Amino acid sequence: MAPKKSELPISLREKIVSLRENDLSYREIGKKVNVCFSTVRYIIKRHKERGYTSNNLRSGRPKKLSLRIKRKIIREASKNPFVSAVTLANDVASTSGVQICAQSVRNVLHDAQIYGRSPRKKPLL
Repeated sequence: MAPKKSELPISLREKIVSLRENDLSYREIGKKVNVCFSTVRYIIKRHKERGYTSNNLRSGRPKKLSLRIKRKIIREASKNPFVSAVTLANDVASTSGVQICAQSVRNVLHDAQIYGRSPRKKPLL
């Protein structure tokens, strides 16, 4: 497995750039901020190319459901465990204006460890 990568905080990157502007070497900066000198060099290089040190936008499709809508789905399913995913999807569409399919509702519920339940079948007496 490849090693995990973590981003440095923007404040630390800004500090690295300011130290470089004060004519410190990569190794001196690395020792001061406790970062590898190659990381310092990479941050300075990106700052020269782009002109800023903040993170780039991530590629990929943006999420359709916000945390607020997800909490609403979980709350409604917890209140009434026998409501269907289709009904919850229609409820979300009417209240928030976001069109989602029933499978998206199921995915949210599964992430919250709420699984499909049905009432117990009792024999007719």
